[in-house]
Amino acid sequence: MNKPLGLSPPDIEFKRTHLYDINPVGVGSMLAAFLFSMAAYMGAFGELARAFSPFIALATAFPLAPLIAWLTGGRYYLARRQDGDLAGGGCSACCICGNEFDREDQAYCPAYAGTICSLCCALDARCGDACKPGVRMADQVAVFTRWWLPNSLSNAVRTRIGNYLLVFTMLAMLTGALQGMIYYQEFISSPRLFADAGSLLYTAFLKAFVALLVFLGIGAWWLVLASESRQAAQDESNKQTSLLLQEIE
Repeated sequence: MNKPLGLSPPDIEFKRTHLYDINPVGVGSMLAAFLFSMAAYMGAFGELARAFSPFIALATAFPLAPLIAWLTGGRYYLARRQDGDLAGGGCSACCICGNEFDREDQAYCPAYAGTICSLCCALDARCGDACKPGVRMADQVAVFTRWWLPNSLSNAVRTRIGNYLLVFTMLAMLTGALQGMIYYQEFISSPRLFADAGSLLYTAFLKAFVALLVFLGIGAWWLVLASESRQAAQDESNKQTSLLLQEIE
């Protein structure tokens, strides 16, 4: 829909090396549609809106996609342009798998110093997206926090504790939303039960959520430490590889 309006590039780009990790056009419109439709389904806008909650999702997402694309200037579609030497026709071999691919299906990878096919690019996790510095997910989150938070808080978010609080908050929100959906589903399916013991069930759900927060906190800390450990191991591997190549030369 955005292409005929001139709000997105005319060609469809699918290579990871040329894409932002997060495009607010799709993510923003989908998230807004989810929130509005779930609120309608849970009765926030009345019984009629609850019955038409899927159509509310459609009615929310379709106008928001071009609106967000217009507000952002369409700059989150392409992280980089196609390499000039790969724009023409013909085939060439991927520097990782060695298979022949059309040049339009390849991109130059600075981590491997050669052309790489889109499949190997999508599956590789060791390069750290060296081909698009400044536009990775961590960079986009950092820019977002600098927009909306003071410098002191923005710098705190990028620390280990900040990452932990961010992961823990997201897990807690997802768990709370899931439990809220289950609670509401039980409420609409057994209204008589809630009329007799509604407060007891609410207390039980609340205690279960609070108990889960303890395990969510442990899991969030484990995820942060595992990510840091993986990154440290990868950096050390890259350093040793660079030293070995220097010694070979």
